[in-house]
Amino acid sequence: MRMVVSAAGGYPIWILTGTAVLISLVLVLDLLPSTRRGTDRFSDNLPHETADRWRLGVFLAMWIGYVAVLPVLGFLLSTALATFGSVTLLDRNSRWWLVLPGAVLFSLVVDVIFRSIFFVLLPGSFLDAWVDSLLYNL
Repeated sequence: MRMVVSAAGGYPIWILTGTAVLISLVLVLDLLPSTRRGTDRFSDNLPHETADRWRLGVFLAMWIGYVAVLPVLGFLLSTALATFGSVTLLDRNSRWWLVLPGAVLFSLVVDVIFRSIFFVLLPGSFLDAWVDSLLYNL
């Protein structure tokens, strides 16, 4: 029987692999004729405004940067910052004082689910260790 071992470095690899698969899928779908009427290519449905393309590029760069800073900042801080940045970037009317606590809560919930239920080792920092000791010593 073969056993799969989760390592702290495995999470960023899964994020990059998923991103590469999705980008490949978009490229392949762009080559196929569309089944919808009125559009010839998949890319016709992507934003064409310069500002929208800029925001989409910054969004993609933000998540690539997320993988880069994940080992340094740890899962909680990196995920909270990336989620906060993504929501405020993509929703121009978002209220930062509502998005920030939501991003922190999202990071905490995902952290607890990954560590407690799925037993995934995530990259950590001092903040992750402090939150783990606080949560699991209750």
